[in-house]
Amino acid sequence: MISEYGWYGVIPSGPASGRGAKQTMREASIVSRLTGERDNYLQAVPRRSRSPIMTAVHQLLSANEKRNRVTIQLLSLQVGMPEILDPEKPWTSGIGKTAVSDPRWIGQTQIEGDGQADQVHHGGPHKAVCVYSADHYPYWREQHRDKKWPWGSFGENFTVQNLSETEVCIGDIWKIGETKLQVSQPRQPCWKLARFWDIKDLALQVQQNGKTGWYLRVLEEGRVQAGMSILLESRSNPRWTIAAANEIMHHDKQNVAAAADLLALPELSPSWVETLTKRVQKQAPADPQQRLSGNSSDVSSPESE
Repeated sequence: MISEYGWYGVIPSGPASGRGAKQTMREASIVSRLTGERDNYLQAVPRRSRSPIMTAVHQLLSANEKRNRVTIQLLSLQVGMPEILDPEKPWTSGIGKTAVSDPRWIGQTQIEGDGQADQVHHGGPHKAVCVYSADHYPYWREQHRDKKWPWGSFGENFTVQNLSETEVCIGDIWKIGETKLQVSQPRQPCWKLARFWDIKDLALQVQQNGKTGWYLRVLEEGRVQAGMSILLESRSNPRWTIAAANEIMHHDKQNVAAAADLLALPELSPSWVETLTKRVQKQAPADPQQRLSGNSSDVSSPESE
């Protein structure tokens, strides 16, 4: 069943830490049962004969439905090919994206008209589409008022509205236009983002505040266009939001049990599985400083994007 984001009709995602999957499943079952009973009752019983209790249930559920059934929209679609930046100290990147209004084909590894300079750490089947929330842009515009921050400023292909890292889960399957896409991992910002905006610690800021964005793999190819609605077709891992995965990768690094649970997800990208496996097996984890600061133009860290 295809449904819009929100708890109505969809198993809700639990917070980064706290309630587990069993409780969220139980809550979803209660909501579903109450909604079904309410709808059956309203069809069978005239308004004047309805009990006060069922009337109250109807009012409560209706208020929640109105509040939570928010349309999730592909606000802007961006593409860009690799280019040489800064002629004095040349470096090549595809981070500069331009918004397009026409439909674009999404293939297994990238969007039509888009490309990556570093194809080891960017793009490919598990990172075909980069997504960022429009809800974060007011924060960045306030923090760095000297920058304009148009859509696509974080190198994303999709700028989405009314959706963030706390509401998206690893393995979520989206239906957008002709395509079917799956959430594969959080985005890990690298030094190129900081250099592009001339903000030395921007990548670290993004990592620390969790406004990272995330990646999608392509399950069914097709065309998409800015303005299309995003529908959640299925959710297999309600516990593992993008925010929860970021917490384990970047902050709660001693939580080996949680790392083992996360890497066991079949939908998680191979690069994240590799990094978390080394951590669980007590191997030396990759040093994220090279990815964040860009001490070398050849960033080879497995923890790169």
